[in-house]
Amino acid sequence: MENLTISIDDIELDLKTKKQFKEMSIKELLHSFGLKKLSPNNMIKIIDKLKSKNILIRSVTAKEDEEWFLKDDAHVILNINADSDKYPEDDNFLCAIGDGYHYKKEYGIAIDCFERAIKGNKDSANAWCQMAKSYSEMNDKDNSIKCLNKIKEINPDNDNVWSSMAYIYRDLNEYDETIKIVLA
Repeated sequence: MENLTISIDDIELDLKTKKQFKEMSIKELLHSFGLKKLSPNNMIKIIDKLKSKNILIRSVTAKEDEEWFLKDDAHVILNINADSDKYPEDDNFLCAIGDGYHYKKEYGIAIDCFERAIKGNKDSANAWCQMAKSYSEMNDKDNSIKCLNKIKEINPDNDNVWSSMAYIYRDLNEYDETIKIVLA
């Protein structure tokens, strides 16, 4: 059986004294925070607590799965660094957590996750697209279209942007715009 007695202070000390990077299982990470259940809410709590100690999640590894960030076999790579603007959080990890909130219909929290992902990688087409979908679900047409326009700047040949834009216009009952996009 896996030893799950590590604390957040142990993690911090280990990162400061022995090495700058540490790999650990999601189970170990949860236990270090006194949490038993893996959920998007708990992951955000963990990220924020780690960040308060200047520890960032750099990447996540797990078997391929739509909700890999909720799987017990996932491992995280932690890094301690005082300059979180220079070394931002892993945008794919934050997008995955944001997706979890989006599917739970907690769009405001999902958008916060996508914004944090964009802070780490302003050219993350995935974060911009997912944020556009969350804004669309909130009937916030203006912000949704701003996000899609940003993706067009990043990658103007992205067919997914155009189809997403058409769906969002349709969902917002903007049928003339939908038709323009489909016929373009």
